[in-house]
Amino acid sequence: MTAALVQRSDTSWIAPLAGGTRLTCMVRTPIAGSDGGRPLFDHLLRTPGVRDVEASCMLRPVAGVGGWAGRTRALGASERTALLGPVPDPAHGAEAARAEVDWGEAEERLAGELALDGRADIAQPAAATGWSPSTVRRRIAALRAAGVLHFEVDVDPSHFGFPLEALLWLDVAPAALAEVTQALTRNPSVAFAAVTTGRASVFTMVQCRDTEALYDHVAGELASLPGIGRVESALIQRRAKRAGPLLLPATAPRPGERASGRPPSRRTRPGSTG
Repeated sequence: MTAALVQRSDTSWIAPLAGGTRLTCMVRTPIAGSDGGRPLFDHLLRTPGVRDVEASCMLRPVAGVGGWAGRTRALGASERTALLGPVPDPAHGAEAARAEVDWGEAEERLAGELALDGRADIAQPAAATGWSPSTVRRRIAALRAAGVLHFEVDVDPSHFGFPLEALLWLDVAPAALAEVTQALTRNPSVAFAAVTTGRASVFTMVQCRDTEALYDHVAGELASLPGIGRVESALIQRRAKRAGPLLLPATAPRPGERASGRPPSRRTRPGSTG
């Protein structure tokens, strides 16, 4: 089942949970009326061995949108600022930004190439789009400035001393949502958090040094926040897939070969499936 989900271009962040019988993933749902292929939930209903599916929709990301803050903890404020890319004008919404940018087949091919390898030599997207390298650079800069294109950097938190990954589902009273989500934004253990539909109103991913640190996070930091009525937790056994459309196979392609799989034109973080 995990291998089948990894191959799909609409899934990301796939993780079997400790215990071996459950897994969680994030799904990019197609726009209504678009031809997005066979929907994931339709696929799951016809998959032998799947006993239960629980899904929620992400209403709003509240923490970790730019990635886990712990990866830059050793840097100073000026050093972190120097690493940031262009920030879209907050006065323009996402739809307005897209309306100001022409998007065609060449841009689709550009996004596809970058989804396969965001650090590819400039010659590869130039060959895919038919543009010159200088045009590719200008187009990437324009798309990033408009907020249409962004890069996600995946890191292994264990290299930073945080090998324990856990998922938490928080039942938060509506009146306490603002205070709780603001606190999660400031918490260095929180890699990602979002307000969602479903039984739990807030979903979080946390990075910890060990189980004692996870206990301190739940019994100390979360317990001190008002409005949290229930916490459900699960440890991640391993990562089968992260933000990319498809992880490379165990044996990397030879020079000149490419990984299979059609990448999406953009990445978002919708709800989770467990």
